[in-house]
Amino acid sequence: MSILGATSAAGQYSRIAGMAQQNQTKGIGFQDVLSSTLKDTADSVRVNESLAKQHVVDNVDLTRLTTDTAQLDVAITTITALRDKVIGAIQELQKMPI
Repeated sequence: MSILGATSAAGQYSRIAGMAQQNQTKGIGFQDVLSSTLKDTADSVRVNESLAKQHVVDNVDLTRLTTDTAQLDVAITTITALRDKVIGAIQELQKMPI
């Protein structure tokens, strides 16, 4: 490895270490991402239910209702896939010998 390569590698390491330190001070982690995703999905459910109720009572734009329902379906599918991955990871950890 040349000196330039070593310097570049050291610079990259310092940059990555700095990013990790920033993430620790910000408190951004998996739990925060998961919490935010679940909150956004719950909000989407409420909006979709409201639109569906308005469609029954009034004439809400059917295209908007259909689009919101499709977006909600994608969000719920994503949450379900994430849950399955977390459960799979937990099961793999349980199989590991102590």
